[in-house]
Amino acid sequence: MSVPKRLRLEGLARITSKVPKTFWSRDMFEAAGCDEAAKWVIRDDSHATSRVGIRTSHAIELTASVTDQLVIQEFIPATVSGVTFVRDGETLSETIAGQAGPILREGKRRTRWVADDSGHIRWISGRTLDPGLVAHLSSRLTDELQSMPLAMHDGCMLEWIISEDESKFFWVDLKELSRRYVSIFCPEQPDIYLIGREGTEAEEFENAIEKLFLPSTDIKYIEVLPHMTGRTVVCGSGSPLSHLCVAAYEGRVSMIVREGDP
Repeated sequence: MSVPKRLRLEGLARITSKVPKTFWSRDMFEAAGCDEAAKWVIRDDSHATSRVGIRTSHAIELTASVTDQLVIQEFIPATVSGVTFVRDGETLSETIAGQAGPILREGKRRTRWVADDSGHIRWISGRTLDPGLVAHLSSRLTDELQSMPLAMHDGCMLEWIISEDESKFFWVDLKELSRRYVSIFCPEQPDIYLIGREGTEAEEFENAIEKLFLPSTDIKYIEVLPHMTGRTVVCGSGSPLSHLCVAAYEGRVSMIVREGDP
C-alpha cells in the first residue's frame, strides 16, 4: 500500500537535515512571510507538474482549499538530479541534467548506472551524461548514503538533487519498498527489469499470457493499472525507478521494463 507523500517526507526529515526548506501547513507557510521572488513546490500525492517552481503568492492561492496533507517545499534548481534504489549496499540509479521529472513522470530514459557498496561503477547505460561525471556522482551518492541510517540501505528508493547554487546535495523523497522491488541488476547489466509481487520468478513474467504493452513508463498510464491485477504490463522503454513502476508494485501489478535506448 502506498504511503502518503507527507508521511514519507516527514520520515525523511527525521533522519537527515539535507532536505529543502519545508513548511508542513499552509498557515505556517503564509505566516512565514516568504519573499515573493522565492519559488516553491507543492508536494502531495498527485503527479501535477503545475505546482513546481511557483512564486510565493501563487503557492498561497493554490493551497487555499487543500487537505491537511499539504507540504510546501523550497524549489531548488538542479544541475543534476536522480533517483536511486538500494539493495545490499548496491545501487541502481538513473540521473538527468536538471530536474528529474522526465525520468519519474514522463517515461524518459536517461543515464542509468549500477554501483557496488564502495561506489565503484559496475556498468553504465544511456550515456547522456559524461562517464567522468557519473563516476563523481556515484562516489558522492555513496558518501551521502553512508551517512543515512542502515535501514535506508535495503529496499529503499530515494530521490535526490545537486543544486545549481554551490552544488549542494539534497534528498527530496524516500520510498520504503522492498529488497524484491526489482529483479537483479548487479553485477551484469540486464536486458529487462522485473517489477512485481515478492517471490515472482522471471519465467512467470516472460510466460504470462495476458500482457498489456505500453511504449514507456509515463505516469499518464497509471489509470490502466487497477485493471491489470494478475496480468503483466510490458513497457518498451522508460525507467524501472519511475512513479509508474512504483505504483505498479504497490498495486501488485506485475511489470516488465525493457533496458531500451536512451
